[in-house]
Amino acid sequence: MKVSIIGQGYVGLPLAHSLVRAGFDVTGVDVDETKVSRLNKGMTVIEDISDDEVLGMVKSSRYVATSKYSEISESDVVVICVPTPLDETKNPDLSALTSATEAIAREAKSGALVVNESTSYPGTVRNLIVHIFRENRPNDEFDFACAPERVDPGNSNWGHNNTPRLVGGLTEKALSRSVDFYSRVCNQVVPVSSPEVAEFAKLLENSFRQVNIALVTELARISNSCGVNIYEVIEAAATKPYGFMKFTPSAGVGGHCIPVDPMYLSWFAKQQGGTLGLVDMAQKINDQRPRDVAQRAMDVLGKSPARILIVGMGYKPNTSDLRESPSVEIYGKLKNEGYDMRWFDSFVDNFDGKMSETEITDFDLIIYAQPDKNFELGDAAKQKIKVLDCTGRLSEAAHIFQI
Repeated sequence: MKVSIIGQGYVGLPLAHSLVRAGFDVTGVDVDETKVSRLNKGMTVIEDISDDEVLGMVKSSRYVATSKYSEISESDVVVICVPTPLDETKNPDLSALTSATEAIAREAKSGALVVNESTSYPGTVRNLIVHIFRENRPNDEFDFACAPERVDPGNSNWGHNNTPRLVGGLTEKALSRSVDFYSRVCNQVVPVSSPEVAEFAKLLENSFRQVNIALVTELARISNSCGVNIYEVIEAAATKPYGFMKFTPSAGVGGHCIPVDPMYLSWFAKQQGGTLGLVDMAQKINDQRPRDVAQRAMDVLGKSPARILIVGMGYKPNTSDLRESPSVEIYGKLKNEGYDMRWFDSFVDNFDGKMSETEITDFDLIIYAQPDKNFELGDAAKQKIKVLDCTGRLSEAAHIFQI
């Protein structure tokens, strides 16, 4: 079976790797020519897949990367894994998905199974993707399905094989084909009654996380004011074996899911004539968090000039992904206030024209935004450098401040 995967980033490349290992012939399509060139040379473009793994894919002759959609014309299955971010008004931006679907509709062979893994609002497959195909190929038949991605970059415990996969087909035939396809690389495939159920479920998953993170973020403010460690409170609550799920406050939420997916759900609710007040409020609380951290840093330091080091620029540990990263916002806010900003991150190559710091000396404050396995706080402790801990992992001391 031949498969084309549109988009070779955090979602598409791990899927390609799993499919090649399962014996599929895979064409990886991406509009980024630099990325295509790297992949065909056996060089990875994300942390979750190594250079050796990409080189193995290429050498197997079962994988090739290309920027030409014409290369998908012989594929039995086409999987869409393109970004679906928000626009400047916090509304869904489906420009990449629309563009990819138009190109697929022109080039895909009749009868192909087209699966959307890109996160979007309920009805995207039925009302957008199918509509584009019918406009471009009115006389050809295709099968359509939704199988929303559940990729967690940097998570070595959960991947394509052991993460249950939701699948919703537009028809019984599409559902059957999709279940058979994903069963080759997923231990558990969960069929649902329609693409809309699968699309809705993905938005619910991350809206659930958004709301609960906002809750503990609010509670952290209250606990700090009365001298109670919120992390100890959370651990105490987590001893209950039912009815509680552990979430912790941090420097803020980031990445391609939690800050984005709930807004797709909120936008969809408005299209139905309703509102999601709880989701909207959670978004506001979490959007405010990086600004609160920056203000806390200024309260600890006083007026500039001062030198500040931020540990962890990625939106989460062990990733170079800066999308919606709270550290980026904290950095920019403090830089605009006149502070001399530096950063440390084992995975980020370059940011703001600077490289990661190697010497942890002469700083007035360290903002410990994300844990980093290669960062040692020993020197900072000896120098009594003030540390603003956004992780709850550091022991309390006179020079360590909690957010």
